[in-house]
Amino acid sequence: MEDFENKENNKNQDILETETLDQVSEVENNIEKNVNSTNEKNISLENNEPNTDNQEEMKLDDARRVKAVSPGLLVAKRFFRNKLALVGLAILIVLFLFCFLGSVIYKYSEKDVFTTNKDIIFDYSFAKINGTYSYFESFEPQPNSSFITNLNSNIEHMKKNNLNEYNVVDSGDNYVFTRVNDNIYRIRFEGNKTVINFVEKEVAGTYKANKNDITITLNGTNVELANLIRTDWANSDKNISNVSVSYHGDTYTLKNGNIICTHNTLKENESKRFNTITDEIVQQALNHIINADTAFIIGEQEYVISSYDVNNEKGYYVTTNLSYETGIASIYSFDKYKVDSKVDSKDYYIFLSNLTEYDGVNDREFSIIKDSSSGVETVDYKITKDEDNNLIAIQQKNQQNEFVNYVTPSIYSIRRYSGEDSMSLESKLAFQAVMQTMIADNL
Repeated sequence: MEDFENKENNKNQDILETETLDQVSEVENNIEKNVNSTNEKNISLENNEPNTDNQEEMKLDDARRVKAVSPGLLVAKRFFRNKLALVGLAILIVLFLFCFLGSVIYKYSEKDVFTTNKDIIFDYSFAKINGTYSYFESFEPQPNSSFITNLNSNIEHMKKNNLNEYNVVDSGDNYVFTRVNDNIYRIRFEGNKTVINFVEKEVAGTYKANKNDITITLNGTNVELANLIRTDWANSDKNISNVSVSYHGDTYTLKNGNIICTHNTLKENESKRFNTITDEIVQQALNHIINADTAFIIGEQEYVISSYDVNNEKGYYVTTNLSYETGIASIYSFDKYKVDSKVDSKDYYIFLSNLTEYDGVNDREFSIIKDSSSGVETVDYKITKDEDNNLIAIQQKNQQNEFVNYVTPSIYSIRRYSGEDSMSLESKLAFQAVMQTMIADNL
C-alpha cells in the first residue's frame, strides 16, 4: 500500500514540474515578441514609415537594421563637430591665400632692406697703459720662479730710491738690475756658477720589497736592469743587503728603499753643463780631478773643483765666476704692422736688447738665427724711425731683400675684448690718440 502511495506522489511531482517549465517558456516567448515589436517601431520611426502591425516582422540579425557610412564621411562628421579643428582650417586657408595675394596689400617686397641710424654700443676692445713689467728671458740659464714673482717689487724699489743698479740675491744666486730707461731694465747674473758636474755615485731609482715580491722603479725605463735586480734579489734569499748587480760596468746596490748606482768611472751629468762649456773644458776638468787638483785656469777663466758626498750621492762640482744676462724686464708690448703677420715671442728679447742700443738717429741692424723646415736660417732686421706714423719701427728683410715694417714697441696694450691681437695698427694708433687726450684733460 505504501509503495502505491509513493508512486502517485512522484507522478504528481513530475506533472507539476512540467507545467512550471511550460509557463516559464511561454513568458520568455512573450518577452521576445515585445522586444521585436519595439525594435520594429523604432526602425519605422527612423525611416519615417508608419508603424503598422501588418508590416513584415524584422529580426534582430537583419542587415537592414544597420545604416552603412563611409570612413571619409565618418571622419568629416567628427572633424566638423570639432570647433578647434575648424579654427585651424581657417588659419591655413588664410595663410595659403596670403602667399599669393599678400603682395597686393603688403607694400614691401623680399628685396627691401631695413636700416636704422640708432647707435649700438657693445664691448669692442680694451686699452691700457702698461704699468707692469714683463720678463723676457734670454737664452742663458734662467733664475727661479721666485725671482720672477718679485720682479716688479724690485724695480719699484729702484724707482723709489732712484737707483740705476740694484743687487738682488735669490736662492743663493746674485742678480744685478741695470736701468736703461723707465721702460727697460736689463738683468744679469753675477757670481759663482756650477758649470760642470761629475757623478761618482747617485740614486738610480727606488724599490719596495716584502717577503714575496719586490717592486722596482728606475729613473728612466730600463726593463733589462730591473729584471737583473729582481733576479739577484731572488737568488740572494731575498736579502736586500746581498743584492749587487753589475750592468754596463756600473754597480747597483739596494739600501733604505733606494737603488744606488756606483760608476766605475766619473760620469758627467750633462743636464748641469753650462751652455758655454765645451767638450775640451770638460776633459781638462776631468784630468784635474783625477790628479786631485782643486782648481785650474783656461785662458783668463779660473775654475774651482769641489767634492760632495751626501744622501747616497757622491761626485764633483766645477764652478767658476760668471756674468751673463738672464733677461730684460720691460713694459713694452709689440704691435704688428700687418694683422696676419706671425711674430715669435722668443724674438722679443732680441728686439728689446737691440732697442736698448738704438740712439733714435742711426739705424741699427741685427740678425736672428731661427730653425725652419728647411734647416737653420738667418733673418735680418733693422730698427729705424717710421716717419709716417712717428714710431720706432722694427723692420724685417723680405725675400726681395727689402726692409719692410714688421712690429713697433708700444707702452699701450690695445686688444680685442676677447684678448685677441687682431686689430689693425691704424685702429690702435687712433685709440692711443684718444687715450692721450683723455689723460691730458683728466677725463
